[in-house]
Amino acid sequence: MRTQDFSQRIDINSANPGNGYLIDKSTDFLPMQGRIYFQVPAGVKEFTLGVYSDTSVDAALLNPQGKEVERHNQIGSLQLFTGKRSDAAHSEIWSLDITHAVWAATITMYAPLVPIISTNPKTLLLEMPAQ
Repeated sequence: MRTQDFSQRIDINSANPGNGYLIDKSTDFLPMQGRIYFQVPAGVKEFTLGVYSDTSVDAALLNPQGKEVERHNQIGSLQLFTGKRSDAAHSEIWSLDITHAVWAATITMYAPLVPIISTNPKTLLLEMPAQ
C-alpha cells in the first residue's frame, strides 16, 4: 500500500504464474501508458470498472480477443466502463488499454471483479472456482 505523499515507480515482473497487483479501492498510475489485464470470473455476465484523471487520459476496454468494447478519450473526471458477456460459463482475461495520460490515471475495480491486475496476462494471479 502506498502511504507516502510523493510518487514512486514500481515494476513487478516474474516468469512464474500467480502474481499481480492488488487494487485496494483504487490505484493511481503515474504517468501511465500501456495495457492492464484483469480476470472476469465465471458466472459474471456484467461488470464495471472506473478510470479517473484530473487532467486527461484515453482508455479502452478490450475483450479477451483484444477487440475494443468501449472507448473514452480525454477523460478528465470519473468515467465508468461496462463489460457484458453473453456466455459467462468460464473466467476470461480482459484488459484496459491506457494511452495519452497527461498525469495520473486512477483505476477502480468494482465487485464482482477480482481486484488484481497485471501487465502480463500469462502470469496473472487467477481466482479459481470452488470445487
